[in-house]
Amino acid sequence: MDWTTLATVAQVAVERVDSDSDEEEFDDIVAMLAVKLQQQERIKAGFLAKSAGKGPRSTIGCVDGCHVEINTPSVSAHSYFNRKKFPSLILQGICNHENRFTDVLIGFPGSAHDARVLREGPFFEEAATKCCNCYILGDSAYPLLPWLMVPYKNMERSFPTWKRKYNKCHAQQRVAIEVAFELLKQRFRRLYLVDAASIK
Repeated sequence: MDWTTLATVAQVAVERVDSDSDEEEFDDIVAMLAVKLQQQERIKAGFLAKSAGKGPRSTIGCVDGCHVEINTPSVSAHSYFNRKKFPSLILQGICNHENRFTDVLIGFPGSAHDARVLREGPFFEEAATKCCNCYILGDSAYPLLPWLMVPYKNMERSFPTWKRKYNKCHAQQRVAIEVAFELLKQRFRRLYLVDAASIK
């Protein structure tokens, strides 16, 4: 959200104010939006600092998935085996510049592709609104979307220098999600293997 969006919301709210109680509600909404805008600016500055001020601008989060190992389920076991050949559930996370999760989703079987998990999860439907002219960073497993920035592919010799620089800065910012997952697993070591009798 930027100042233009905030001004538009404020204008719509002003047009609907027709009593003192509405005016108080309007003031509360504007105050809340101002706080959100300040938080978003702080997050963008935090991500930009990770790439020494040269990386993608307007980054407000990073997305990735990690595999939580489970015992082999008795039903549809093959769908839980991931590319590393062990059964798992996918934990998708989105984090901010401080490696704090702002959105999580768990439950897809290990064979599901990261892009599918994102596309079929609840965040996807709200992403354009939540990001509002800002971006989430993902690795090359994700598609390029208006609100999702991914690295350039094809790192051959003819690969332009500016694309290499972009990819480097993208990686410097996107490392936040890898650190977030590592911190999560260190704090909750149970996530290295979930010994559940059944998966529902």
